[in-house]
Amino acid sequence: MEKKTQSSVLAENHTKSNSGRHPSMNSYDLAIELRNKIALISNKCNDCLVDDGLLREKQQLKISLSVKEATVGITVVILIAITFSLVNQFGKNLYSIEHNFTSVTFYTWLGMSSYVIIFPVVSFLMILFNGYNFQQCYREAKLLYSEHGIIRTVFLRILLLALLLDSAIITNFYALQFIAPSDMTAIFSSTAGFVYILSIILLKEQFILLRAGAVILSIIGVVLFTAADGFGTITIIGVILAVASSIISAFYRVSVKLIIGDRPLLQVSFLISIIGVLSLFLSWIPVIILSNTGVDINLWSTIPWGTLLVTITFNILNNFFLILGIAVTYPIFVSLGGLFGIPLNSIIDAVTRNLAFTEVKILGTILLIVAFAILLIPTGTAIKISQKFTNFILCKASRDLHDPQDYN
Repeated sequence: MEKKTQSSVLAENHTKSNSGRHPSMNSYDLAIELRNKIALISNKCNDCLVDDGLLREKQQLKISLSVKEATVGITVVILIAITFSLVNQFGKNLYSIEHNFTSVTFYTWLGMSSYVIIFPVVSFLMILFNGYNFQQCYREAKLLYSEHGIIRTVFLRILLLALLLDSAIITNFYALQFIAPSDMTAIFSSTAGFVYILSIILLKEQFILLRAGAVILSIIGVVLFTAADGFGTITIIGVILAVASSIISAFYRVSVKLIIGDRPLLQVSFLISIIGVLSLFLSWIPVIILSNTGVDINLWSTIPWGTLLVTITFNILNNFFLILGIAVTYPIFVSLGGLFGIPLNSIIDAVTRNLAFTEVKILGTILLIVAFAILLIPTGTAIKISQKFTNFILCKASRDLHDPQDYN
């Protein structure tokens, strides 16, 4: 084989290099290629600018939607707080001495029967704002009983919910005969604590130390309310009834979660309307029994129709705003509505009934509000806080065991 000289090798490499870069390409072809590359880079930059513009537009849209949801949420909070407060205020007036009306069961029958209109009203709003027709509304609503059939769903599932809700309202309005609306709403806020306890037992929810502490604060707050007027006074009956109403309401909420589960707006409103129908046909039975036994005096001439109808109206509105709030905004806003009802009722009691909170009741209210607020903390955040607190306690205990100090 013939050896190549150094100059021939260099020439060959130079030729290969040039042919590898631009094989048989003149200056015109190079200019065309360069222009195409510049155009390609320019198009890519334009695409990047378009993508950035779309991204910014999406971010602005997301922010505007968040602001809209927050605005709607704040509005729902105010409406829930107002209607919740006025239900208790007019409920207190309903059973005042001047009216001589004591039939709580009659109000419960009439009030719960009025829940029938919830589903038609929600359907009308869906038709008006979402472009639904009534057939679509009913088609979605009947999914509530599609799995088990309407008979089994109504009489084996929803009937229990109707009885629980009926009992919660009865104990609530009996309590108002003994205590002020502000006391009632403050004690009723302990419902969130009872819901958590029942969720651990029935729904197998995770035990979280922070929420357990909130439950303890709720119990202390209720005890302070009981002690404020003395354990030997008649107001303790109202406190016991208020606590009973809170516990029954907690059973109702957990039972809805257990039996019905999470449902969309139309199905929830359909559920409430079915409860209204069941109450219409069944809740009159205790009215007759308690009226004939003298427990609930139900004389037609003593019924204060004006106050009664106003109370029922605000009760319907409160339930409607609760259902609507859960569907269109953050669930936390719905919970805050009941919380803000406590100071609102206190102001109304102070202005209209000349009732002032004692120091003990103020402390009890603060504990109940703090407990309620803790229970609103999202599960993930609550778990992290509990873990940090537990780790801090364990580390401190470990240091004390390994490095004991003499403080004498």
